[in-house]
Amino acid sequence: MNEIIIDEQELLNIDEMTVPEYNNKGEVINRPCKYLNESVRVKIDRLYDIAYCNRSTQLVYFYILDCLKKNTNVVKIERNTFEEVLTLDKGTISKAIKSLVEKNFIQIIDKDTYKVPVDQSFKGNIDTIIKKDKERKEEERKYKLEQENKNRIEYLNNLRKLKLKRNE
Repeated sequence: MNEIIIDEQELLNIDEMTVPEYNNKGEVINRPCKYLNESVRVKIDRLYDIAYCNRSTQLVYFYILDCLKKNTNVVKIERNTFEEVLTLDKGTISKAIKSLVEKNFIQIIDKDTYKVPVDQSFKGNIDTIIKKDKERKEEERKYKLEQENKNRIEYLNNLRKLKLKRNE
């Protein structure tokens, strides 16, 4: 008989989140789900997809997943870190990242910053990740609005100066 042995330290790493699920009537209900804090959850079809990628693409993808911090789906990894850890050259890493982007495994957010689509893979509590993502998007929206207002005010001030010069 196979025994499952869980030590006390592992029990401290178990957390809980709610997962939406459909009942027999087609209604969405939230079901509590236990998970290990440091584990990464990957949809099974994504695992099939990555299995058909070349070895270097797989290495880069799994390294990105490994670098995710709890409750986030965005990670910053410099190219030279990929080189050092995976012992791959820059060209191979660039091709792997390009392939991962084309196949929608990751998105490039900024230089050396990658986002893993939360509907495919994530680490931590999905509810927290979605909340953080909404907050980040709201901050971006506010920043863009502030920049537009600042540009508009600057434009109007410049226009006033031009009109004053013409009237002189």
